[in-house]
Amino acid sequence: MVTKNERIILLISFVLLIAPMWFLRLFEDEILYWNLAKSAWEGVFHPRSSLAFLIASPLIHLSADTYVQIMLPRLLTAVITTLSALLIYKISEKFYGEKAALLSSILFLLSFNTLRFGARYNLEPFGLFFALLGIYLFIRGRFLLSGTSTALAFAAREMWLLYCPFYMVYVWKSKRDVFLKVLLPSAIIVLLNLAWIHLLKTGPKPITESAANYLLSQKFDFISILIRNWAESFIAHFFTIVGFVYGVYKDRNHRDILFLILPPLLTLNLIPGFIVNGPFERYFLGPQALLSIVAGFGLLRLVEGIKERLNLNLNTIILIITLLILHGVVLSYGVYELSEIGADSTYDFGFWYDKRIIDILNENAEGEFIAGTPHGAFVKNATWVWTERNVAKAIALNPDWLVTYKAWVEVENQSNVTIYYVGPYILIHSHPRGYIDQSLRPSDFGFWKLRK
Repeated sequence: MVTKNERIILLISFVLLIAPMWFLRLFEDEILYWNLAKSAWEGVFHPRSSLAFLIASPLIHLSADTYVQIMLPRLLTAVITTLSALLIYKISEKFYGEKAALLSSILFLLSFNTLRFGARYNLEPFGLFFALLGIYLFIRGRFLLSGTSTALAFAAREMWLLYCPFYMVYVWKSKRDVFLKVLLPSAIIVLLNLAWIHLLKTGPKPITESAANYLLSQKFDFISILIRNWAESFIAHFFTIVGFVYGVYKDRNHRDILFLILPPLLTLNLIPGFIVNGPFERYFLGPQALLSIVAGFGLLRLVEGIKERLNLNLNTIILIITLLILHGVVLSYGVYELSEIGADSTYDFGFWYDKRIIDILNENAEGEFIAGTPHGAFVKNATWVWTERNVAKAIALNPDWLVTYKAWVEVENQSNVTIYYVGPYILIHSHPRGYIDQSLRPSDFGFWKLRK
């Protein structure tokens, strides 16, 4: 039976995730993941955890319509994120009660990363779901299934590998007599997934090209980079982090959960995307969700204590939600001001721009070569290459078509090229091929104005 609080979570999820998802702009990685899921149906795999691709793959092949192919994996991701919010509620309820649990779920649903990535097809929500399901099954006494689900988190997203041994420490400390029962299925799945990745490998590629170039340009000054990233993390997840710290301080009975929460946070320091782009990326989704389990309780106790000292007669939940919404509005305005790729808010609406690009390419680029952003994945009978943020490489390839962001290039010569401006994007068609390198040069750009 669905409780009143669970209905509230479902309603909030519908409003914040499912309703807006039809209008969200495509992210480059979302297109790449879509293409990998599409390839998985055809038996083409890549050396990485593949569960999230296998789950979404059938949805892409249900229809020949590109819009449907994009939106069904998004809908699946939104449902998975909603289920994660419900699992956060159930776990937190077991430890801290209904009121704190509801606040924990709301903290998760109102977080920057959930709003931005919770309904776009990416891998983080899938790995998170299985990790949370593993915790929930463990506290419900379903130990065999708990170990299986935890290992599936790694099978869905690589960043959960480090989490698995710490989860086993948590099991050992919490219920030693079931340790082997949990370890066996978990170890088998993890080892099989590692073997899967290894067998598909054709060569070493530890980090992406853009991350490698960035780190080399910074002379591997990891400490200052990570200090900046964690300072930004505190800004992005202020209430969650404060609530978590205060919750751990106030509750001595459930501190073993730190064995589950801290490893994903430490793992962030090893993820190139987090190092390069900071916390305003999807990689923080999982750690933020785990922090929320405790943060609801901590924030509740903290605000109630402040109210008592100041003798304020306000509803605690409403006050906290109001503060969370104001925080979200400030972050959304910050995205609008600081984004160099044209993001209009935390959500970043503009799917109509992507649709227009795809339509132009499908109408004109059949059999031609497309470079830049991976929109070419949706074009029939075309060759395409994604060049990440390396616009100079895309220009040097001298393709028939180049698709990138307007802020990333400067137009110097319009002879023998046709230029389309579509929202934040620019499409350049060389006719005949060979004139793009004479028409464009890269600008001094980044994703965010503070991260050139």
